[in-house]
Amino acid sequence: NPFFNSTGADLVDFPDIEPSFVGGEDAMNAFIEQEMRPIADQSETHQGGTVFIEAIVEKDGSISNSRVALGIDSQHDDEAMRITKAMPMWKPASVGGQLVRSRCIIPVSFDRK
Repeated sequence: NPFFNSTGADLVDFPDIEPSFVGGEDAMNAFIEQEMRPIADQSETHQGGTVFIEAIVEKDGSISNSRVALGIDSQHDDEAMRITKAMPMWKPASVGGQLVRSRCIIPVSFDRK
């Protein structure tokens, strides 16, 4: 995938152990909720939704090469990207006990208030 500037040997799509947010999905959702800022111009037609961010979890647990895989609109997409970039280190993926770079999808949910 040229988007990630990675060779096939460098990026593992199906690791033995998937990358994960430290503390699990509940901890990730709590982090997202804590970091989320209000969206300035909420129109009456906006019903909330989820922005899906595609990223690479590096061998050291850092997040790189984030991009919106499926978005809502520019404001929500930008906020989801900002939150993703603010995330703490993840537990990286591994294959045969060796840490590897791997792709992940990070859902950032926005509920209509």
